[in-house]
Amino acid sequence: MSYPPGPGDPYGRQPPQQPYGYPQQPPAQPGYGYPAQPRPQGQPPYGYPQQPQPGTPFAAYPGGPEVMPSSARAARAMLFVLGGMQILGGLLLLLGAAALKSIDDTDELAMPIGLVYVMGVLFLAFAVLSIGMGAKYRTGGNGTRIGSIVIGVLVALSSVATMFSGAFVLLAPLALSVLLIVFAAKAETAAWFKRPQY
Repeated sequence: MSYPPGPGDPYGRQPPQQPYGYPQQPPAQPGYGYPAQPRPQGQPPYGYPQQPQPGTPFAAYPGGPEVMPSSARAARAMLFVLGGMQILGGLLLLLGAAALKSIDDTDELAMPIGLVYVMGVLFLAFAVLSIGMGAKYRTGGNGTRIGSIVIGVLVALSSVATMFSGAFVLLAPLALSVLLIVFAAKAETAAWFKRPQY
């Protein structure tokens, strides 16, 4: 006798019968399988990225904002305006120093002419830095935002120090630098600079 026993099993045991077709599946658990349950209104199907709904803060989404927020645009505008004012101030200082040098070459003025030249060059260098920082607002990272805050602090400190000497014309740069610090420090501006960039 061979093992396993064939259809002519002397003990009369029959192999279990399988119905034709696919083997039967256990009943599906609720919420799984076909047909799919209808999704609640407002929720996207699984696998699709969620888009921010109108009126919701974009900082709650991990992808970050796709459009530059108004606070970041305002801070960038302040940088451009401050850069323009610094160009104007630097050119005025250089022209004033040249005029003073041509008028009086005895060098007995209250402020040395060389110092006025240095201040004019510093104003121009600071203007290039401010405009360059503002130009990086679309593609820059969080260092651009921190650099903007540092520029605002430096302009505010220099404006206050100069105002003690009686130059109240620097009230405008002082106000602009304070606004720059406020707008660059906002949470929505930080979310713009911390967004993933591809």
